[in-house]
Amino acid sequence: MSNRLTVNFHAWYANIRTPRCFTIGEVASAGVGAGVDAVFLEVHEDADHAPSDGPNMLRLADLGALLRELTRLQHALLPQP
Repeated sequence: MSNRLTVNFHAWYANIRTPRCFTIGEVASAGVGAGVDAVFLEVHEDADHAPSDGPNMLRLADLGALLRELTRLQHALLPQP
């Protein structure tokens, strides 16, 4: 067992208090670039009409592309053997 702490990053909360409105993808990518272990995303199939926090959620249709991009970024940052 490792003594290392796991760092989880909630991309939505990081997005709400910035002077410029960053996209969830930009904020999540910054977290991965900084080396977080996990990214927490709020997703809804119809984010614009979600009962709460809808405008701050990622549309379900956009999830696959974002996960592929975050995975690509993580692999690019991993030490190469």
